[in-house]
Amino acid sequence: GGGGGSGGGGSDDRNDPQPVANSVSGVAAKGVVQQGIVTAIELNGSGVELGAVGSAVTDAAGGYQLQLSDQYQGGLIKLVLTADVNTRMKCDSFSGCSGAAFGDTLSPPDGFTMNAVVAPTGSSLTGQITPLTHMVAARVLSQPTVSTESLNQAVIKHRPHPSDSLFFPTTIKLSSVTQKPLVLLDLRP
Repeated sequence: GGGGGSGGGGSDDRNDPQPVANSVSGVAAKGVVQQGIVTAIELNGSGVELGAVGSAVTDAAGGYQLQLSDQYQGGLIKLVLTADVNTRMKCDSFSGCSGAAFGDTLSPPDGFTMNAVVAPTGSSLTGQITPLTHMVAARVLSQPTVSTESLNQAVIKHRPHPSDSLFFPTTIKLSSVTQKPLVLLDLRP
């Protein structure tokens, strides 16, 4: 005898593969970034850029949606936000931004860029691009191995500790009754 194994249905013996993502959406904010250029770049396990797999331009609210090209193979995606002559950014500093008042729009500085790294988690991904995601991306990309695990560890490192409630309140409510937002803080634990 011998028997030789099963004769068919190879996919029944293993888990079905996860679908490859086909789009990424989110918001670009360092103040709202309008008409910013978002480029999706696939990374390999060492953080080497395999190539651009999609791009989009942010709308008036900083939102974007990009379709991933057929070249996307299912790896981590580095989102790169850059600016051109049409890009505008809302000032997010109460003390102003290079002559612009809080809430006014201005041109981002030359060389402006922010990054984020997102892990594949289904057919549609969400990737916000902010100063915090920029710091997380820098930490992830400085590691010898770039993976979902290293991304999760970097997110944990940059997450505020619950005892930091004075600096990171548990409740923030924004209201746009006037041009400047009204911020109500609830510092209860």
